[in-house]
Amino acid sequence: MKIRWALKGLLMTFLSFVGVYGQSPIHQQPVVTGVAAIVNDYVITRADIERLAAAQFEDLASALRSRRISIAEFNKNYQRTFDETVDLIINRKLILSEFDRLKKNSNGQLEFPEKLVDQKVKDVINNVYNGSRLDFIRTLTKQGMTLQEFKRGIREDLTVELMINQHVSNELTVSPQKILDYYNRNRGRYTSKDQIKVRLIMIFKQTAGAASVVSEVKNKLLDGASFQEMAEVYSQGPRRSSGGDYGWISVEDDVLQQEIKDVAFSLRKGEVSGILDKPQAFFIVYCEDKKFATTSPLAEVRGSIENQLLEEERNRLREQWVNKLMKSAYVKKLQATGK
Repeated sequence: MKIRWALKGLLMTFLSFVGVYGQSPIHQQPVVTGVAAIVNDYVITRADIERLAAAQFEDLASALRSRRISIAEFNKNYQRTFDETVDLIINRKLILSEFDRLKKNSNGQLEFPEKLVDQKVKDVINNVYNGSRLDFIRTLTKQGMTLQEFKRGIREDLTVELMINQHVSNELTVSPQKILDYYNRNRGRYTSKDQIKVRLIMIFKQTAGAASVVSEVKNKLLDGASFQEMAEVYSQGPRRSSGGDYGWISVEDDVLQQEIKDVAFSLRKGEVSGILDKPQAFFIVYCEDKKFATTSPLAEVRGSIENQLLEEERNRLREQWVNKLMKSAYVKKLQATGK
């Protein structure tokens, strides 16, 4: 099984979706009951998955309603999210099972401090519900969850965090050579694109005397008139009030038509284009400023590269540890797909 460490690693339950509790039920499809998977003594239900992935499912439903994705895309993404959530919960239950085993063999020496759970509940009530315990309980009831179930989720979160910290050291290091090698392999990530700061005057051809107007504007620009002022007076484009300012754009941006963008990037800093005769309108383009691609030196990005490599190493060690737990556990998926 491929281990995925999304949603802040394995800490993916109650605290990570507590913000959802302030809303009405968001996944419009009815929750499907039944067992999705079994991990040792733990049972994972489809209701668990529906609840934990509620935000992602609602995003998909919203995209479907607005026709940003097709039904086929919805089903594909829904299934992927469902299956990934199953895997995440399985990983979580494997760690909880290991804690149970250690606790059982500790002769009472390994006990979880319940005061930490109570403090987390207080934090949620204070930070999410402005101190209103009544609103908190009402929301839990609305979502079909008891306070004890909520506390159990928090207890599991803290237990998983404790176990990970014990088995994956936070005192990892990355050698300078690894940082340098990563920088050299991924130099493109730290290289900016060529950019220009562009302004545009647009005059629709349907305007009476449009050709004469754009010629007059061009002549005034040649005589030294401010492009910004000319745009504010004559342009009929959407950026007229800001003097036709389109800000900084790169060759990959699509805020301008390709032909106009090509002309803009061919200009020197401070240069004004000729009149561009397009089917619907006349255009004049101004390259106000220009920035060429630059690569950030290693010294500037060393910290971010080191953090990324450390996180990758932690993920590798987590995966290695959970795979080891998997080999000695009973894991069975009863429903592999979400639909």
